[in-house]
Amino acid sequence: KSGGGPSGGIKELSLPVLNQIRHRMTSPLLPQSEVAIRLNSLPGWELKDNALFRTLTFTDFKAAFAFMTAAALVSEQQNHHPNWQNCYNTVSIALNTHDSGGITERDFQWALAITPFIP
Repeated sequence: KSGGGPSGGIKELSLPVLNQIRHRMTSPLLPQSEVAIRLNSLPGWELKDNALFRTLTFTDFKAAFAFMTAAALVSEQQNHHPNWQNCYNTVSIALNTHDSGGITERDFQWALAITPFIP
């Protein structure tokens, strides 16, 4: 039966869709001047191609993969996922907020949250 339910025919939104809408509404782009200042508090990170960028080198593949696993859990918790590459003991991270089209507060929050996992 169409049109039933409390929404009166309006499609109810799922939680993931509501989260996407919320993040779009609350993730304004940071001005380049603020990005530059805030990068000073993130040693090892740089601005590259409209993203926060960092390359990490680990002792071996197992250590690199352990880092990625820990960072993936942060990503799921924050619903914010980096672009990254892994080649043996190296992990390269490019981080921006895709929905906003650049760097937002969420990117800095993610970078700070994974800091404890960086050797």
